[in-house]
Amino acid sequence: MSSGSKNLLNQTLRSVFLTGTLLFVVAPSWAQSLSIEKSMSPDVASLGDTLSVCLKISSPPGDPQADIVWVFDVTGSMSGGIEQLKTNIRTFATALAASGIDYRNALVTYRDIPDIVNYGFAAGDTEFLIWVNSLMATGGGDTAESGLEGLMSADTVAWRDGATRTMILITDAPVHSMEGGDGSLSITVTANTLKAEGVIIHTICNDETTYYPRQNPRDLSTLTGGLWMTYTSTATDWTAFMSTLGGEIAKYTNVRIRDPLPPELEPVSGTYGDATLVGNELIWTLSELERGMALTYCFLAVVKTPIPGSITNNGYVSSEEVPERGSNNESVWAPGVPTFTPTDTRTPTMTRTPTITRSPTPTFTATFTPSISVTRTPTGTFTKTPTMTGTIPPTPTNTPTPGDEFGVSKNLFKPKKDKELIIRCRVSIPGKFSLRIYNSAGEQVRVLRNVEQTSPLREDIRWNGKNSDGNPVASGIYVIYVESKIAKWIGKLMVVQ
Repeated sequence: MSSGSKNLLNQTLRSVFLTGTLLFVVAPSWAQSLSIEKSMSPDVASLGDTLSVCLKISSPPGDPQADIVWVFDVTGSMSGGIEQLKTNIRTFATALAASGIDYRNALVTYRDIPDIVNYGFAAGDTEFLIWVNSLMATGGGDTAESGLEGLMSADTVAWRDGATRTMILITDAPVHSMEGGDGSLSITVTANTLKAEGVIIHTICNDETTYYPRQNPRDLSTLTGGLWMTYTSTATDWTAFMSTLGGEIAKYTNVRIRDPLPPELEPVSGTYGDATLVGNELIWTLSELERGMALTYCFLAVVKTPIPGSITNNGYVSSEEVPERGSNNESVWAPGVPTFTPTDTRTPTMTRTPTITRSPTPTFTATFTPSISVTRTPTGTFTKTPTMTGTIPPTPTNTPTPGDEFGVSKNLFKPKKDKELIIRCRVSIPGKFSLRIYNSAGEQVRVLRNVEQTSPLREDIRWNGKNSDGNPVASGIYVIYVESKIAKWIGKLMVVQ
C-alpha cells in the first residue's frame, strides 16, 4: 500500500473514530455464500386461517472457498513463532483439504511503518512454504509494532467473490493504536471495519491485558468472533490449534436465523422447534453449520387480525463470516369481499283526461274538467352481486411440515476416516417415513429407514458408507432422499473412499 493510500485510510478511520460517523456498507457479492429462501402457504388467507411458513438456509453448490491471509510480525523476537509456523502450516493445510475447502494462502509481514510487505496470494502451498521458509526475524526496538497497519494492508489482497475471508495475526508484541496514544489507527474501528467486510481475525499472541490493555491484539479476535491462542503455547498446542483453525474455516459459525413476522400473523406455540420468540420475531441460533449443508425450518402462523389487502414478509440469516442478508419477499393476500348494491327501478306514471260538452243552442258552452290521476307501479327490483366462492389450495406436498428439519453433518464424507455420516431428521407429524441413498445414476444404494411413524421423529440417523449388501460404496456423488407423510427433502454429498 502506498504512503498516500495509508494516509488517506488513516484519516478516514480517525474521522470515524472521533466523530462517530455512521458508515453504510453495501454487501458485496461474497455474501452470497450463505442464503435464505422463504415460503408461506397458502398465499390467500382470512382471519383465523393457519399458514405454513418455511425458511430454507443453504450455501451455493460446488466446493466452498476460503481466502486466508497470514499477517506476521517479523521483528527480532519472533524467530520462535516463525519456526512454529513452518512446522505447523502443513497441519493447517491438511485440515482444510480434509474438509473439501478450496483455499488460498496469502502473506503479509510487518515491523514498523513503513516496513510492511504484502506478498499477495500464493499460487499454491509450495510457493507459500517458500515464502514462509525465507522469513527472517530482525529489527524492532520499541515494544509495540504496526499490527493494525499490517491488517489493513492485508485487506487490499484480491479476495475472491464467494470466498470466506480470514486473517491470522501472529505476534508477540502489543500493537500501536489510537487507544494507546501511540498510533493513528484504532483497534475497535479496525476490527469493526474488517468484520463489516466479512473478515474474521484469529490471533496467536500474548494477552497484553495487564501491561498494555489499550494495545492488546487479542481484542481483534474477540471483536470479530475469531479464535485466540497464547503465543507462548507449547509445540503440541500449536499443532492442535492449527488443526482446529483449519476446521473452523470450513464452517459457518454462530449462525443466526430470524423471522420478524408482521403484526397480522402470530406463530403457533409448539411448532417452531428450538426457536426463541422475542415479541413477534422467531430466532434460531446454531453454533456452527457445515459448508454446503442445507437446513429448513418450518412452523405454523395464524392470521390474528384482518389482512389489509396484502402483507409482505422477509426472513434473515447471518453468521460470523457473512453479514446479515434477507430472503425473498413473500406475500399473503386477503380474499376479495363481495358487494351488495340495491337498485330502485320504480317509475311514476301521470294521466290527464279532458271532458268537452256541446248543446244544440247557439250558445256554446265548454266545460273543462281537469282530472289528474297518478299511477305508481311499484316494480322495485333489487340486484345482488353473486356471492364469491372458492377453495384455498392445499399446502404443496413438497413443502416440509411445520417444525421439520433435515440436514447432513458434512457434504464431504470419508467413510474410512469419518466412520459415519449423520443425517439429522426432525419430523413433527406422524406418518410414513423413509430415508434412502441413491448414486448419481439414480440407482438405489441403501434404505436406511422405511417405517410408519406413530409419533413425531427426532433422531440423528447414521450411514456408514456401505450399500445394502454391506460393501463400501464407490467414491462419487450420492443423493439422500427423505420423505415423510407430506414432506420431501433431497441432499447431495461427495463420498471419498
